[in-house]
Amino acid sequence: MPRHAFRPASPRPIVFEPLEERVLLSADCPVIELIETDNRGLVTLTSSLQLRAGTVNSQTIRVFAAGSDGLIGTDDDVQVSADISYDNASRQIRIDGGVDADERYRIIVDGDSIVSTEGVALDAEFNGFGQDTGDGVAGGILDIYSRGAATSVARLVTAYGTIDIELFEDDTPQTVANFLRYANDGLYDQSFFHRLVEGFVIQGGGFFAQDDLAEIPKFGTVQNEPGISNTRGTVAMAKMAGNPNSATSEWFFNIGNNSANLDNQNGGFTVFGRITDNAGLAVLDDLADLMTVNAASQGSPFGELPVVDPQAFEDAGDQAEPDNLIVFQRISLLVEFDNEPFQQLDLEGAMTVTNPEGGATVTFVDVAGSGMLNGGDFFEVKFGRNDSIKSITLSKDMPDVPVGIVISETDEVGSIKDMRKGQPLDLAYLVSSAPVNNISLKSGISGMDLNNFVAPGIIFSDDIDNDNQRDDPIALYVAGGFVQSITISGDVTGDVVVMDGAGKVSIKGDMTDGDFTFGSDDRGRSVSIDAQRVNRSSLRSEQAIGTISVSDWRDTGARRNQVEAPSIRNIKTSGGSGVDGNFDVDLDISGAGGDQPDLGGVSIKGDIFSGDWSIGGDAGSIKVKGDALNWNLDVGGDLKSVDFGEGTNVNITVENELTSGLGVRSWVGGNLEVDKLRSVKVSDDANLIITVNNAAQDDFLTADFNFGGDFSGSVFVFGGARNLVVKGTVDDAEFRFADEVRNARFGRITDSDIEMLNGARKLTFTDWNGGELRGDQYRKIQATGSDRGNVPGDIRATINLGQFLLLRTSRGGDLETDASIQAAGTIDIAGDIVDSEIFITGGNQ
Repeated sequence: MPRHAFRPASPRPIVFEPLEERVLLSADCPVIELIETDNRGLVTLTSSLQLRAGTVNSQTIRVFAAGSDGLIGTDDDVQVSADISYDNASRQIRIDGGVDADERYRIIVDGDSIVSTEGVALDAEFNGFGQDTGDGVAGGILDIYSRGAATSVARLVTAYGTIDIELFEDDTPQTVANFLRYANDGLYDQSFFHRLVEGFVIQGGGFFAQDDLAEIPKFGTVQNEPGISNTRGTVAMAKMAGNPNSATSEWFFNIGNNSANLDNQNGGFTVFGRITDNAGLAVLDDLADLMTVNAASQGSPFGELPVVDPQAFEDAGDQAEPDNLIVFQRISLLVEFDNEPFQQLDLEGAMTVTNPEGGATVTFVDVAGSGMLNGGDFFEVKFGRNDSIKSITLSKDMPDVPVGIVISETDEVGSIKDMRKGQPLDLAYLVSSAPVNNISLKSGISGMDLNNFVAPGIIFSDDIDNDNQRDDPIALYVAGGFVQSITISGDVTGDVVVMDGAGKVSIKGDMTDGDFTFGSDDRGRSVSIDAQRVNRSSLRSEQAIGTISVSDWRDTGARRNQVEAPSIRNIKTSGGSGVDGNFDVDLDISGAGGDQPDLGGVSIKGDIFSGDWSIGGDAGSIKVKGDALNWNLDVGGDLKSVDFGEGTNVNITVENELTSGLGVRSWVGGNLEVDKLRSVKVSDDANLIITVNNAAQDDFLTADFNFGGDFSGSVFVFGGARNLVVKGTVDDAEFRFADEVRNARFGRITDSDIEMLNGARKLTFTDWNGGELRGDQYRKIQATGSDRGNVPGDIRATINLGQFLLLRTSRGGDLETDASIQAAGTIDIAGDIVDSEIFITGGNQ
């Protein structure tokens, strides 16, 4: 069963489209109507009119990168050498700044010096993302800065056109990171499509378009991440046969719908992106129509090689030359841009404390720029031996301003304490490469938007916690160094981000509208989280998680709560203080947490109102004292047990065994699918589908099924059972067992089918009206009737059996059947046999 078979709704891809032509205040005045930028410094500007090529050059267009201060948009910026060209046919200016991947850059276009073929200067002023440039007057300066991407869209440039690909970084993070590593290092530049199978795939990413068709250097294999279907227009990783985790640099486009072939073959092929628009699909179709040649003499991968001109291949002695290959010039990540650089924090009021006996320094930054940190009365720094820092303390009398702390030239930090109390404050960020033993705040944290800021010692990205929100507040950001413990005495609004991991985070108040984000810890330590109420918040951790202990974790907004981690030892909600202890969270546990189970134990005091839980490996006991609604639980290994109250639309899938069992009050709507199980107990009514696959085809009779109320639905067991009991009415149901059921007992049965392939030692029921009984050897079949309501033990159903020893009705029950029986024992009917045809093909015993 593939992991992550579901996928949340995809983010909207970036679409760069010009607006409708506008009426200019100055006739025949050229403007820039389309700007496209990527993360490696390639910028394309499309003019509304043809330009004089000679005016487009490195003097009229300049590219800058950050200087020694690390800030873009300052006097320290450094001009970089750029390749600038102009194509008259497309009216496109191409600027290749050649900056490192994801390095921010600045483009300055001198509109006064670039003119149209009619001699009119370029109207260049920036009007916003997706808008034509200009103020209606010829000339002006276009000054823009690259930013991050709102979504991950990669652009592949070929001679046949461009293809934009939305990358599924949430569903296939390792694969996308692997793909971008090759792209960002330029290893896909000037490579080519080396395999084309008609109607199937076109494959590339393996070889350079040069005389020797050299292989692209490999970084190593990447973990398979199947689950998204191989439909037309998707891009997936290529790999070696028989090894699901063998993908390296090569990938392919699905020309057709290959779901039936590739979704399950070789562990499933990992789809990590999809073409965003019809224009890209049209380019794919053009590539799919190319002719192929057999160039296997140049290497075994080239037996189905697409080429520009098959005749040129023959003329070259059946050799594929670089100019005859289908080359993609570049793959890069599209990014956005703006006319402002990073927001940069004002350093006025910053104060630095230096160890008088060493080089360790602590700098305090007034993040709000209010200039209130203008003295040392509010700070105390104690240094220790060997340039260590014993403690950093912000006094209780310090003004209520957010503070940044930058620590350098030390290998050890003891404690950091903010003693201020009252309204929520901010220890906004901490920069330290050294581990920190303890961070303690005596108040809560309100958080502030640090996305896209530049501060001393750090440049914040557009999306600090990678949650696709670019303006959410940051309550606490620790850029480096493992933090043993973090204690926040009040409420938290905003994100808590610890890049090198933490040991324990304790929030004495509530967490609202924020995310916990923990990076990896190179020593493999786990992190535990303790909080009161958590609302509209998520947790993403590269560390294993020890314990999540909260009063209540609920979702009252449009954005789903999510918890993502390699493993979690324990989840607990306690309720109290006016909350029920609900847990409305999507869980994604990848299954890489070492020796502990991927999900150890879960104890939910309240309800689960909705949630998608995906557990990569084994899970322990899951106990929900309340009810479960719209809950999907997918376990990739064993599940010890699961218990909940009333279940509605609950779906549970266990790849291996439900080792101890399932116990619920009622279950209406949904599925239970396992390979093996010990017991199922539903105290009240049930209406669901139960499937026990028994993939190993073990001969086992240990399973117990016990339903205390009515049952509608289906039970399919590819094996047998020890006990099957329905105390209430069985209506419109189906039971199918591939082996013997020792004891089967039902209440009243209506319009239902029961098949026990190897029969039952004892099958009893109150009465049976409509449906069919099938199977082989039944020792005793009895309709008992009931004194309650004076119900006779009728059997009014079709019977197809191998043999039975006793068929009996009680309390005056009748037999009305069409029966086919190979061998029959005693037929004891207390009432009448009416409207029946009974065929005993092997004789009466």
